[in-house]
Amino acid sequence: RMRTLSFNKPRYKKPLIIFHINTTISLHPFLLRKIYGYNIYHSMNTEDEIHFEIPVLYVTHSSDEISRLATNIVLMKAGKVSAYGKISEVLSQVDSPFAASEDAFSVLECQVGVGEDPYISHLENRGGETLRIPKVTHNEGTPVRLRIQARDVSLCLSKPLQSSILNILPATVGALSRQAENGHRTIKLEIAGDQVLARISEYSCQQLAICPGLKLFAQIKSAALVS
Repeated sequence: RMRTLSFNKPRYKKPLIIFHINTTISLHPFLLRKIYGYNIYHSMNTEDEIHFEIPVLYVTHSSDEISRLATNIVLMKAGKVSAYGKISEVLSQVDSPFAASEDAFSVLECQVGVGEDPYISHLENRGGETLRIPKVTHNEGTPVRLRIQARDVSLCLSKPLQSSILNILPATVGALSRQAENGHRTIKLEIAGDQVLARISEYSCQQLAICPGLKLFAQIKSAALVS
């Protein structure tokens, strides 16, 4: 693995672009930086948030790396481009092969908000909606990203009054996949300006009469902080 990295190390100090095929999927980006000996990532603040100094065309199968690093993505299937564009737009295409998979997820750009709870951190998305996650040490105003798996989002027509789920948010159905895949349907939700995928059973879709424009509540059972 170390030999592979030595061959991939950029030869020039200021390349116009880096093309990188990920052969080190199990390594953390900060460890990669130390091994390469080249500052691919640039620390912009005390939280050590990752920014790229130069354009990087990065080939990977890791959802963690995609959600952590990508601003624009290209999805390929059988050697052909199936979708491309901004990460939020591509990931929310309900009829893409990606959206139909068990690994479908959404990425939200947020910032750490104000909160006095000792166990919970409050995050605000671009539309001002508040999401709650277990306590983190980031300073107020720090930009962060959340990855939400589509399979971790369930839907209900009325808001539960008592629930252990931290995030139950008002949402509007934006679109749903044209047909069910393996007994499941992919739903695109509009939540305060963000697009979030939900993957529910076709049975539930029929029982709730899911259709574009329907207002309901999204129950986000889990959300991972990726930056």
